[in-house]
Amino acid sequence: MRVAKYYTAVDADKKTFLVREDAHNYPELEKLNNPGNVKKMLDAVFHASNLAEEHAWMIALNTTLQVIGVFEISHGSIDYALMGVREVFVRLCLCGASKFIVAHNHPSGTLNPSQQDIDSTNKLREAGKLMGIPLVDHLIIGGGNPGYFSFQEAAE
Repeated sequence: MRVAKYYTAVDADKKTFLVREDAHNYPELEKLNNPGNVKKMLDAVFHASNLAEEHAWMIALNTTLQVIGVFEISHGSIDYALMGVREVFVRLCLCGASKFIVAHNHPSGTLNPSQQDIDSTNKLREAGKLMGIPLVDHLIIGGGNPGYFSFQEAAE
């Protein structure tokens, strides 16, 4: 799987645009069709399981769940990383995504979602419905086995 990392910048007119940070082939990674594969990709690209502060990421997907690009949305503190709806959807629209996944890590290792995690997921899900870009899943990366919590799996 080829994974391209992007960030956003502003031009002289203060208009937001995408900048391709880098892209690497990860032959050991499969299609992101389950939470375990998403966790593997986030560990390979961002070392998600081993970070000391919370980070939040967004994975932009096409209609067949192939990765268009990955974005770090936020880098917070030991127990908080902001995942703003606007920041997510600016990136999704700029890259032409059809679907998306968000994820963040819990440096404490606990996989239990906080009320803020639940609220963020609900806001992103509702915004995705309005925009026609559905949220596929929200993962919390932490310790233990399987090392993630999937909102989608928990809802099933």
